[in-house]
Amino acid sequence: MKAAPWTINNKLFANKIASLGVAVIPPTYGGITRQNAFFAPTHGKITAIPREPQDLIFPLSFLISGISAFIAISQIEPEFRSLHLISEILLGRILVTNVGLFGVIAFLLHYFRGDTTAKDLGWPTRSPFQKETAFADLAMGILGILCLFMTGAFWIATVIFASFYFSGAVITHLIELISKRNLAPLNSGFLLIYEFLLPVMLVALLILSR
Repeated sequence: MKAAPWTINNKLFANKIASLGVAVIPPTYGGITRQNAFFAPTHGKITAIPREPQDLIFPLSFLISGISAFIAISQIEPEFRSLHLISEILLGRILVTNVGLFGVIAFLLHYFRGDTTAKDLGWPTRSPFQKETAFADLAMGILGILCLFMTGAFWIATVIFASFYFSGAVITHLIELISKRNLAPLNSGFLLIYEFLLPVMLVALLILSR
């Protein structure tokens, strides 16, 4: 399968990809879209599907949490810094940003852009479950944001909720990825990595902060 004639800024990277026999597919090319690209006849070659700009939200959210925690930690006298305190500060930032704001954004996407989100997941459209999922996301988002004002056992409950939520999402995406070769943008890539790393980080930081 020939690589699509679209502009790739890093030509060295493009040549390397071509030498590996990787077919690069633009948003829409020859009747192939991001959502059905994994059905394309690649003759055994790997198919690299460009990611949407929205994928940057996931690594950026970790960056924001990290910078916010760094600023807070830098204001503490060195002799008072400890693994316990640093873990607690970072956990608080992640709960608010990566759980709270993520939940609110996910609610907006599932509720107001349900069909578009379903397509990006490689799932059927026009399903009322989009709205049901939206309110589960909103509940998680509210819990995360409330971590700004509540600590202690409330943080533990939020970590438990978010960890099971994201772990379940990872399992679901992996089943779709393996059994159906679902390489839709929101079923793989950054989101899958994000949903895998977040529960691990939440549980680890919670243990370290106790």
